[in-house]
Amino acid sequence: MRYYAGRIDEWIVWNDPEFKPDDVAGQGSYTWLGSDEQFARLMEVAYRAAKRANPSAVVAFPGTSYWVDQNSGRPQFYERFLRLETSNPEARASNYFHDAVPLNLYRAPDDLVRVHQAFKNLQKKYGVDKPLWLLELNAMPTDDGSIACADFHARGAIQTTQAQQAAYAVQALALAAAVGYERIGFFQMVDDDPCKQSAVWGITRDDGSPRAVAASLRTAVRSFSGFTKARFAPLVRSPARWSAWPNDASSFTPNWQVYEVALDLPDGRRVTALWNGDGVARRIRIPRRGSQPRLLDMRGNELPAPVASGQDWTIDLPAATAHFAGDPVGYYFIGGEPRLLTEENVPADAPVAAPRLG
Repeated sequence: MRYYAGRIDEWIVWNDPEFKPDDVAGQGSYTWLGSDEQFARLMEVAYRAAKRANPSAVVAFPGTSYWVDQNSGRPQFYERFLRLETSNPEARASNYFHDAVPLNLYRAPDDLVRVHQAFKNLQKKYGVDKPLWLLELNAMPTDDGSIACADFHARGAIQTTQAQQAAYAVQALALAAAVGYERIGFFQMVDDDPCKQSAVWGITRDDGSPRAVAASLRTAVRSFSGFTKARFAPLVRSPARWSAWPNDASSFTPNWQVYEVALDLPDGRRVTALWNGDGVARRIRIPRRGSQPRLLDMRGNELPAPVASGQDWTIDLPAATAHFAGDPVGYYFIGGEPRLLTEENVPADAPVAAPRLG
């Protein structure tokens, strides 16, 4: 820590400690065989040692997956840690032995909103307030026939195309910005031999060739970087087709029909990410807030400028296609290909309103 101070000041202690060897949800993977109490002790020692070596270090709790604990019927690993530390009389003076809380969340952009709220609720319950990070994001494709062991990955339970993965990247980064994650990471850069992996992880293949997600990540980073404010304003589907989160706290699926994330940037620019939650194409309207509109697809290609209709912009959104058999009929765990609208000369106090159909 002391050697790297000033060059590496952010550290994460461990990864995925919640996995247990006999967890069906974890497919036998594990990184920690000790008890919760032993892990709490590990965090206490690691945190104190790091701060002694580098008082400016940010020491994060390990990344956890949420779903392994959820599907195994036990409290979240982070809650079990907080339960132990809030009874430790030394914890408060040492920031409860962590400065940030990473998450490893895959496949469904909606989870970034719901799980963020779940973890902030946990923190509030135990009197803690720490920023959340996204350590690992991805929606791993199952349709890449060009790689070794393609047949194995094609049998994946959650079928995802490379185009859907590319759409996921834009949607995930936009929602992560809007709900307030402090750090965002995409896992991973290269496949690292798909014959030895449980999924196709790479932004690029082992031969260096990029997947579609490489272009969509580049588009999102270029479009969103430097934002000063990000707000999420979805159009809620009416009538509801299923019992949906957040009204039903036990549900895992919201009821958002059209998604809108507006990101304000310096010099009066606003970038609005829009995508469709329905399985049919939709034409939508959003209020005009600025001038000189530009419209990009997720690959960064410029599309015809949106049509002005009264005080609105009219934009066509492609249909969503990523459906999992275990989800409600009509719910798509990744939305349709997003569109990015850029406006200039947007007033600093310009509101954000949910889109409308038509």
